[in-house]
Amino acid sequence: MVRRLAAGRRHGGCLHGRGGGVRSERQPRDHDCRRSGPVMVAPNSTRRPIASNGACLVAAEVGRGARSRAEATWRCETAFPVHASKVGTMSPRLRIATALSGLFLFLSSPGPAVGQTAGEFGVVSLASTEASIDDAVVDRLANLSVRTVPLYDALRMLAEVSGVTLALSPSDVAREDRTVTCRCDAVTVGEALDELLRLTPLAYAVVNGQIVVYSTQMRTPTPELAAVPGVRLVSMSSAQDKSLPEPAPLAVGTVTGRVVDASTQQPLTGAQVYITENSQGTLTNADGRFVLTNVPDGPNTVRVQMIGFQTVEQTVTVQPGGSVSANFELTTLALALDEIVVTGTAGQARRREVGNSVSAVNSADLALQPIMSAQDAITSQVPGMVLMGNEGVAGAGPTIRIRGVTSMTQGNAPLIYVDGVRIRSEDFPGTAQGQSASPLNSINPNDIERIEVIKGAAATTLYGTEASSGVIQIITKRGAGVAGDPIWNVTVTQGLSRSPQIGPDLDDNWYETWGEDTGDLFMEPYLRTGRTQDYNLSVRGAAGEGAARVDYFLSGGWGDQQGVIPENASESLNVRGNLGFAPMENLRVLFNSAYSNRDIMWIPGGNLAKGFTLNVMRGPFDYTADADTVFFTEFDTVEDIRQFTSGIELNFTPTDALTASLNIGIDNVDTEYIRTESFGSLLEPQGFRSARRFSNINRTIDFQTTYNRSIAGVSTTSSAGFQAFSSSTATVTGESSNFAGPGNPTLDTGSQQESSEDRLDEVNAGFFFQELLGFGDRFFLTLGARMDGNSAFGEDYGLQLYPKVSASYVISDEGFWPEFLETTKLRAAYGESGKAPGYFASHRTWSPTSALEGQPAVSPSTRGNPLLGPERSRELEAGVELTALQGRLSLDGSVYTQRTVDALLEVPQDPTLGFTGAQIDNVGTIENQGYEVNLTGVLVSTDRLSWEVGLGAAGNRSEMVDMGGTADVFLGGSLSPGMWVRKGYPVPSYFGPVIQNPDEVGAAPVTEEEFLGPIYPTHSFILSSTLHFGRLSASAQGEYQGGHVNLSHTAWRNAQRGVWPPCLAISQRIQAGETSQLTAGEIFTCGSDFMADWGAYVSPADNFRLTSVSLNYRMPESWTPGFGQWSATLGARNLFLLTDYIGLDPGLTQGGEGLSRHEYYQLPVPRSLSLTLRATF
Repeated sequence: MVRRLAAGRRHGGCLHGRGGGVRSERQPRDHDCRRSGPVMVAPNSTRRPIASNGACLVAAEVGRGARSRAEATWRCETAFPVHASKVGTMSPRLRIATALSGLFLFLSSPGPAVGQTAGEFGVVSLASTEASIDDAVVDRLANLSVRTVPLYDALRMLAEVSGVTLALSPSDVAREDRTVTCRCDAVTVGEALDELLRLTPLAYAVVNGQIVVYSTQMRTPTPELAAVPGVRLVSMSSAQDKSLPEPAPLAVGTVTGRVVDASTQQPLTGAQVYITENSQGTLTNADGRFVLTNVPDGPNTVRVQMIGFQTVEQTVTVQPGGSVSANFELTTLALALDEIVVTGTAGQARRREVGNSVSAVNSADLALQPIMSAQDAITSQVPGMVLMGNEGVAGAGPTIRIRGVTSMTQGNAPLIYVDGVRIRSEDFPGTAQGQSASPLNSINPNDIERIEVIKGAAATTLYGTEASSGVIQIITKRGAGVAGDPIWNVTVTQGLSRSPQIGPDLDDNWYETWGEDTGDLFMEPYLRTGRTQDYNLSVRGAAGEGAARVDYFLSGGWGDQQGVIPENASESLNVRGNLGFAPMENLRVLFNSAYSNRDIMWIPGGNLAKGFTLNVMRGPFDYTADADTVFFTEFDTVEDIRQFTSGIELNFTPTDALTASLNIGIDNVDTEYIRTESFGSLLEPQGFRSARRFSNINRTIDFQTTYNRSIAGVSTTSSAGFQAFSSSTATVTGESSNFAGPGNPTLDTGSQQESSEDRLDEVNAGFFFQELLGFGDRFFLTLGARMDGNSAFGEDYGLQLYPKVSASYVISDEGFWPEFLETTKLRAAYGESGKAPGYFASHRTWSPTSALEGQPAVSPSTRGNPLLGPERSRELEAGVELTALQGRLSLDGSVYTQRTVDALLEVPQDPTLGFTGAQIDNVGTIENQGYEVNLTGVLVSTDRLSWEVGLGAAGNRSEMVDMGGTADVFLGGSLSPGMWVRKGYPVPSYFGPVIQNPDEVGAAPVTEEEFLGPIYPTHSFILSSTLHFGRLSASAQGEYQGGHVNLSHTAWRNAQRGVWPPCLAISQRIQAGETSQLTAGEIFTCGSDFMADWGAYVSPADNFRLTSVSLNYRMPESWTPGFGQWSATLGARNLFLLTDYIGLDPGLTQGGEGLSRHEYYQLPVPRSLSLTLRATF
């Protein structure tokens, strides 16, 4: 084993360290180092000279396998020739030994070259800020993992991460022009040095707990040197002499340090650290540490920046061949005006330049929350964006609305981009029970670095036709900026989920009537505690140097979520690979690729006679003759969803002023849905099977070029480009029933068979330009436009122009602005966007049919419209962003008005024209007006304790302004009454019977149709609180949604059958004919009239939901030495719901993400509890 001696640090221009039993007088700060002895001192210690009077610091070694000390090689390393220096207590033997070794070195070493001073042959100290003087330093944990790095850098990093002080001669180490690899994070410092120095003529020795690395290529001194006290002899194989040229003196040094969160003191991984003078940089590792090598000597400015934190910098002075430490604490930014925004702009822009609202969710914001899906990552995060959980079953997706409803017929889901590649935004085709999965949840939330949300046409102009409902841009994690050790992240989550109470409270009358096991609206025997497990592993880093360097982020994850009913589960597999490299100095290539596979076992629910939840919740009044236990075992409804998303981005910078980028991507979705009811099943005795194969391929091409220049003090950024998007969809479905007998049925084995096939193709393309003018880096004016075409436009319509203009004014940069408003930005924007008609909407169409004797024929369907164009949304937005009280208070507020003109409505046709179907036409106008406020405040901020609270508020009022003379549009059906779109009312709304004589006893109910309320929330509030105390953090989030109504079919249909708990006693009296003492309101609410009383069950859906609660503990590094940073998070979601809603859950709907909403025998959103362990190393 090799041992070594460590030196200290330079102090006051001299090299200092510790020696054994040697003392010296303190020298003045301006003392000439070249005229004093080699003095070495550990941090925070007094200086002690090792030797003086021309003697040298002694290191010794015995060759590995040597038979005696005489066979060993010896080396005496001196810092520089010494002058008179006091020597304290020193044994005569040590005096003789040091004098002889100094004489030997003088005789055997060449003198300094012409022009050199003797002081240039110094020992360089690689000192840790936590260095120890313990003699057992070589037995400390190395904590080192390096791959193909220079030997000098490896030794320097060893000193930094292990906490020891390491001294060496740069000339000796520089002579070894080699790179080393050492996976030494779990071995001792001595074992790490054994590996690093294994193929070199270098050795190390320990002197009273100090370490030095030295060369073995010298003559053998007298064996008496082995008796020098305080020198530990260690073995090492003798090296052969090598003839190498002497390297030039080094004029560079090293900067090391650590970056932590100022409020939590938690290390920040992935922070950018760089030298401002030459842009040389790196990223912090798992422990927040960084190393910058080859830093030019002299003053250097070290800057640290990270998304969501304030950029800080320090000036350090680097000595040639020396090492200097710089530690940083980053404070969370309330308003980062220099933050880069990529969504809604041509290329990248600083937030100070953007005139529209941009909401962002960073990975740091999600770190303390129990996040299990991408849906969780955006829930209760952005004011103005409302998520409503449609189903309480595993695998179901949400409905997302941004700034209200902008279209009646063309969907209202926002566009979703992942790393610049557009993916499918709409839910996958629903099941027979109205359940559907969302493409959003195919994204692994552990891969997300940042989410940007732009909310309306004022910001989405450059996305053209399709973007009027907003854009969600998801940016995934990438590799490190410089080569070095990879950063590994491991996440393990175990969780439980349980359904909240289903239905109202039950009384004794209920149990006496229906039995003891009928709790939760008869669901009690079938509910279980579902288990959730999730495992994720990722690595990020960079390999190689220069043009051969490749940045990488690789991840894989597997999860399994069991529903609260045994036959419901969702299993997912996610793999991602993001690579980046620069084959040329001015060309950067980024490659992104992700694959997701989800297997979902659905539980039949909703408006389905053969649905499980419908039959169970209706108790004895169902379709199964109360044989639910048998019925429960007969389901086999599965869906397999495979999604592959890949893109390549080329960034070309031929000059400092000109950049060009090309992004090409594809999103390929393939789903298979199979529902089987075996031969002999309860409700399908002959058996039934249906299958659907759905595929959707989305292709994106996005090219843009940007030119920056300054004219007369005005900065200009000119951008132009084009974007094309195509979507190909194919759906093949088949049904088969009446099988001959039991077995494994297929579609061709039933006697009754049906099939259908749809193939659709759509292309949208356009070109755009944008001009950004900057005045004094405080006022910015943006002008832009996009010219768009779409394959669904009428053939005579042509192209659509969407203009935009915005302004941003950082008024706080003006001298007259009050100082207490530290950062203030005023902004305003106007823009237009659109939404294309549906497939074939502009074409004349015919429907296939059968003629006499089965001959094929067609019948006229729609007349077509060659002038059909897109809906156009025009939006005007104004807002302010500001901070005060030294960044402890921040506000981001917006008001907007949006009008969708030429809205596409179905217009009935004159039957005399020969076409029976309604024609889509540009005849409507929809208006949305609203506000959004996001307020955050730091109530407490100390070294140990910080407390931050947040309030988000949003309001939206929609109105159907004009319907082009068409009749009111009914959105429901015979079983879903009351949903209408009517001029002058919110889009859409419920209209229904309201009792006029509720308190009249013994009288029949008198009703009139009235407006009952809008279907979507008109206002929402988001509350958040985050508390940090030392290593412990607590976080909570809740959201209120209100101003809307929902129809509970569950309550309505059960009340008709006498099995709705609040109505049980009244229903029993009505069935017994005892109605004379009942009020008209009681009869109206609990009667059995099928269609007359449904208005009683359109209920206000105002609710407050505790979205998430979590407790996070960051473990001390001493608990897991050598295994990086660990943390544990105990979290819960949907802990409770406060509402007066009459049904099961105000957020439920069978309509999926469609325009209509109504609850119909669905499970409420479950409560969940999880424990997550995270490790970063």
